[in-house]
Amino acid sequence: MDFDNAVESGAGLLLWGDVGTGKTHLACAIANSLLMQRYTVVYTSALELVAGLKASWKATSREEGELAFYRNMAKPDLMIIDEIGMQHDSDFERVVLSAVVEARSRDCRPIIAISNLEPSKIIRVVGQRAFDRLIGYDSEILKFEGASLRKRVQRSSSPG
Repeated sequence: MDFDNAVESGAGLLLWGDVGTGKTHLACAIANSLLMQRYTVVYTSALELVAGLKASWKATSREEGELAFYRNMAKPDLMIIDEIGMQHDSDFERVVLSAVVEARSRDCRPIIAISNLEPSKIIRVVGQRAFDRLIGYDSEILKFEGASLRKRVQRSSSPG
């Protein structure tokens, strides 16, 4: 992922596949590399995005309200949204995810989206419009396969 080109075009990255295959690990490695280059990065889960919006409703100032929430989600150079598909599958969640994706797409701010679901099922979770923006502009889609790395680490580190 050439990040300078991604920022110009808004191209993102969709990492999907089996549990424990390194999707989040790779996204965080990319984030760490970008942070060392002085880019701004935010990591969140889809469920935390929804919770963050709900928390903004209790705000006492305009700087903390719903509009500020969406503006703040559009600011970082890169956003990583993990666990897409682990929310409650409600229309409200689809609207929140779609609005965040739309705000970032409008400003050519890339997203790394992570899910255990195959792309056709991610469309159902986030909606066609948001999915189109997630994968649009020459975004990469990478499938992760294999046994969970966590299981291998647990087996090799367990007392003998």
